[in-house]
Amino acid sequence: MATWEDAPLVFTEMVCCPHCHTLRKPIVIRTEQGGDSSRSRKQVCRICSRRWVLVIEPPGESLPVFGNLDFEDGTL
Repeated sequence: MATWEDAPLVFTEMVCCPHCHTLRKPIVIRTEQGGDSSRSRKQVCRICSRRWVLVIEPPGESLPVFGNLDFEDGTL
């Protein structure tokens, strides 16, 4: 049996409101399972009351890089 000393550490950034940048835990309105194994959470900020959607990707999936025009042959 593994002990807590053997468990790997996983570090991620803390989720904050994209509007007011508070680190306070948001109100989760609904969690939905995506067809690609992702999850989306509709959330409301406890401080500014604005809404946003958090998308949680499964491990190993590549995330989109906005503004990246990485084509195989370098042309459009």
